[in-house]
Amino acid sequence: MYNINYEDICKDTKISISLTKNCNHEINIEPGQGSFTIGVKGIDKDDVDVWVDKDDKINWNAFYDCEKYFKGPMHDSTKWPRFFYYTGNDIGFIEWSNKRKIEIFKWKPQKNMNVDFTNANIYQLGIDSNYKLNLSFGKNINHLDLYGNPNNYIVDNCLKTPSLGFHFNKYIDNQYVLPKYDCFKDVENLLIESSPNGVAFDCNSLLQFPNLKLLHLVGNMTNLQALKKLKHLNNLGLWNIEDLSNFPSLDNWKELNNFVASNIDENVGKRLKEEAKILKKERKFEFISITKLRNKLWFENEFNLPFSNWDSKIEKKATSIYKKYLKEITTANTKNDIKNIVINYTNCFNKLNDIETIERDDIYKSLCMLMKNSSIFIEEDVWLKWFNEIRDF
Repeated sequence: MYNINYEDICKDTKISISLTKNCNHEINIEPGQGSFTIGVKGIDKDDVDVWVDKDDKINWNAFYDCEKYFKGPMHDSTKWPRFFYYTGNDIGFIEWSNKRKIEIFKWKPQKNMNVDFTNANIYQLGIDSNYKLNLSFGKNINHLDLYGNPNNYIVDNCLKTPSLGFHFNKYIDNQYVLPKYDCFKDVENLLIESSPNGVAFDCNSLLQFPNLKLLHLVGNMTNLQALKKLKHLNNLGLWNIEDLSNFPSLDNWKELNNFVASNIDENVGKRLKEEAKILKKERKFEFISITKLRNKLWFENEFNLPFSNWDSKIEKKATSIYKKYLKEITTANTKNDIKNIVINYTNCFNKLNDIETIERDDIYKSLCMLMKNSSIFIEEDVWLKWFNEIRDF
């Protein structure tokens, strides 16, 4: 963990850092902040530390100058920043990591590239690309996260197989399937993440990794029966999965000693709990936990809200409003109670600033979802009239 006293960096202290040839950046670093974000306008949101142009050459050595803002001797384990988030096309950070090991680096390139990470010294590397990349990896990358369309990443060489994470939240297709990755055929640790109510990931494409020992699955999955063929699994995790209807029996994995499942299909979850009781009598588990069994309606209300494309701050407010009135509408006793809930719900959105045209439609969609949970059935034209009379967006 990064140890820093609150006196080490003051909120009112500005740090001057020259990251590009023509720009001297003045930045404020909050106490305890271990990350640094380099963003490009029009691509990144406003919560960045400095802005650059996507093709700017970055002076990575400039971060050495930041050490003077910290008290006490600087050691390799406490270099600042610990985590980098960079949008742009300069790959000088690879060579720089040879002189100064990087703990975590997440990169968003903005063009097609051939990139050689063979000599990179980055413990955890994340790449989020909408462009085609030809990649080579060396021995000092221990964990690799790839975001978006996996077909954008062609891996030409890999000297050591890292643990892997594939994240499909922003990639839209009919079904998420991993292409053939010959360089990763020996991977033992793998995370697959998709949106719980989005496009499903096809688990058949995991069979290219026969040596998997640890597998964590998050979100919508299909062809779960394929997991039965992964005979060496000893650590398996399931999170936020609505449909587990084809999930194999736990006794299929003879080496399994660590199993976690949370926010999962309630019907299969009950079956897994029964299987776990039997297996715990037959063999010793290091850890096993099956919790938060959910129905379809829960997944819809928790993950399928229409606010996901809103600005993050307003999204949080909108989601909070929805959840507040969801609790109320499920226990309302009269038609008048429902009417007051619709009025109050609409007024909450009246108070939000800068509602855009497309967001007006999203509010209506959220109200439709809310009314599905109403304890009392009310015709749509009735509650829609209440909504239209109150809204001023």
